[in-house]
Amino acid sequence: MAAAEKILIVEDDVAIAEMVQARLEREGFRVKWAADGKAGLDAVHSFQPSLVLLDITMPQMNGIEVCKRLREEDKTKAIPIIMVTAHSEEADVTLGLELGADDYVAKPFSVRTLIARIRAVLRRSGPNLNDPVLNDLHVGGIRMDLRTREVRVHGEVVPFTATEFDLLWELARDAGKAFSREELLKRLERNESELVKRNIDVHVMTLRKKLGEEGGRIVTVRGIGYKVRK
Repeated sequence: MAAAEKILIVEDDVAIAEMVQARLEREGFRVKWAADGKAGLDAVHSFQPSLVLLDITMPQMNGIEVCKRLREEDKTKAIPIIMVTAHSEEADVTLGLELGADDYVAKPFSVRTLIARIRAVLRRSGPNLNDPVLNDLHVGGIRMDLRTREVRVHGEVVPFTATEFDLLWELARDAGKAFSREELLKRLERNESELVKRNIDVHVMTLRKKLGEEGGRIVTVRGIGYKVRK
């Protein structure tokens, strides 16, 4: 992991923020901490982080609203976001993913697990010029470029989060093959809890919306999972 990677922690719990910041800095990351949602939004523009670790429940502006605003701005819409929730309710996680978050962790969490999640999201969000598979995919009216992390639908660029891009890439590079949710989670380096399995469905729903008329190429395979129709 390059030492230049910058992590912005947006968290109102001082003890958690200081613990995570100290550990991330020992791992070679550059870290900045914002204690509320509004300060976090401002810090994104000044600090220009590689990834945002975003708590959901905060004063001034909650994490859901911060995530929404980041995804609406051209300059920030591609920044990877990991949501942090103090609740296990599916609604919190689902809403964050629908707004474009790349992953989530639930409190209390292991810092070691958190760092692994951060590294995985950063790997997925950056270009991988040494990937042994083709760097360009073309399925129907969908074209994907692994080097630029760009998706075009009928020639028009459509913004995708890191997780959305990788999910579509994994489905499209083996177009016609049916993937179980477990297989997709493994390829995306996500854990296999039942809650996360169900959130694959949320990402697929978002992909279909973003792909417009091409969204119908993502087919539900009853009893298995999903595939991209050739």
